[in-house]
Amino acid sequence: MRGLSAAVLVTVMALVATGAGTARPAHAQCAQWNISGTWVTSQGNNYHVTFRFSQNKTVIGGVSSLSRKEQAAATYTTPTSKIVGTLKGSHLVVKIRYTKTSGVTLTGLYIGTITHGSLKGTGRDITTPGATAVAWSGKGPTRCVR
Repeated sequence: MRGLSAAVLVTVMALVATGAGTARPAHAQCAQWNISGTWVTSQGNNYHVTFRFSQNKTVIGGVSSLSRKEQAAATYTTPTSKIVGTLKGSHLVVKIRYTKTSGVTLTGLYIGTITHGSLKGTGRDITTPGATAVAWSGKGPTRCVR
């Protein structure tokens, strides 16, 4: 038994010395995230936009979509929009555009911070003077690439 305890102690000491088993803190920084995939988000104004992000280095593209019910409530002509933006490190900036049945096209600017599996930030209609920002959060796939 004493030999087994000594062997375990030697193994543990070797692991500690080499850094094996050292966990990265949950809040550790990722120099560059990849967020390609489907993100389900919620806004403070009770809209729920799904973002299907594609990413090439720091360039973000893809398609956003609303439910038909939310499309009708917002009087948009289509439930989908092209996504254009960037993700530099954990700082996400994207724009989407929806055209209302009146013919007016609105541009939504979303700015957020990516952490493992989630995003938090704000969204704002930058077309309408005086429009205020609303809280924006969501869940989706993340991969630390740097």
